[in-house]
Amino acid sequence: MLGWYRAQPGASPLPAEGSSLTMDEATRPSDRELQANSRSRSAVLHVLRKSKLPRLAELEARAYALLDWSAADPRAGPAALGHAAGVAERSKAEKKAEKKAAKRAAAAAAEAEATADVDVEDAPRRRKKKK
Repeated sequence: MLGWYRAQPGASPLPAEGSSLTMDEATRPSDRELQANSRSRSAVLHVLRKSKLPRLAELEARAYALLDWSAADPRAGPAALGHAAGVAERSKAEKKAEKKAAKRAAAAAAEAEATADVDVEDAPRRRKKKK
């Protein structure tokens, strides 16, 4: 994206202040390492290098202005742009609690609907369960 932005006519220069990270290609263990340590076969090494390049948020903001996109501010993150990646993930416990609450609400609504049409005199009497 940086190369594209710099090639555009009328693009303002980006500030080089601040640090950014660039990622090298992921490397796997060599054959010699695999022979010496069999547990290393699933290892993957990711190397991030700190460099003096413009931050992606600043680059996106200027690219949006250059393209005259009236989308949300890119510095607000993916949630502001409507991407699913910005949506906070709920934990299993939260999902389970929501599901239980929805079931309880549906059961209560069904019971209220069923008892609303029955007169008290016509309703069968419920017996207490013996313990």
